[in-house]
Amino acid sequence: MTGARILVVEDEELIPVLVRAALAQSTDPVLRAARVTAVGGLAQARAVLADGGVDMVLLEVNLPDGSGLALATERQRAGGGRSPTVVALTGAAAGQRRARRRLRSGAGQTLQLSHAV
Repeated sequence: MTGARILVVEDEELIPVLVRAALAQSTDPVLRAARVTAVGGLAQARAVLADGGVDMVLLEVNLPDGSGLALATERQRAGGGRSPTVVALTGAAAGQRRARRRLRSGAGQTLQLSHAV
């Protein structure tokens, strides 16, 4: 069975590890077989996306080389063909506010999750 191809754009090295662990425990065979590519910034993400074949992007909002929301907007504007689903992630309050503003202006949908560490 072919799994989904997921691009994780995150500068925190633990997040892709957690994503892989969660997918491995999934009851969905497509998610369990997912191929995860992890990159630490926007430039690397753009290169992977240019190659195509990505089904979903898990994207940190606050990255060292810019805003993940900018990349999400680029992908949305590019349109054309099959575009991957983009899920923006952030743990920072400022990033959450910025994401909500962008989403209210038509950039997509939002799901807010909270956790305590």
